[in-house]
Amino acid sequence: MSVLFQCGKKAAAIVRGEQTKCDSKTSQKESKIQSSPPPTYNVAWDLTIDGADYHLVFDKADSSLHLNNAPLKTKPITLDNLTTYFFYIAQHKAFFRVQTLDGNTQYSLQVDGKDVSQIQRQNSQ
Repeated sequence: MSVLFQCGKKAAAIVRGEQTKCDSKTSQKESKIQSSPPPTYNVAWDLTIDGADYHLVFDKADSSLHLNNAPLKTKPITLDNLTTYFFYIAQHKAFFRVQTLDGNTQYSLQVDGKDVSQIQRQNSQ
């Protein structure tokens, strides 16, 4: 039979059942990670054009556009802090713009010259 002796405040707290063997600093870091909101990787718009519903998503990670979960084949035009995309949605001319001013990024979508408001939602990723 072997006996292990431990000394110190943490060892005494473990014996009394007041503390577990896991490092409290690690568990605090994990709880902060779990409680922080998930980052938003996408910007999205829901549109109804000519009676048909469309869902447009801009993926910030790879700067790609997706229409109804299918990638749009469009080439971005970049000048300084402004990137523009031109494409069509159901025979209607669309214009998407990403602009960075003073560290803030703004996203805007126009279809046939009219602004389309962005969806405000929680991202579950």
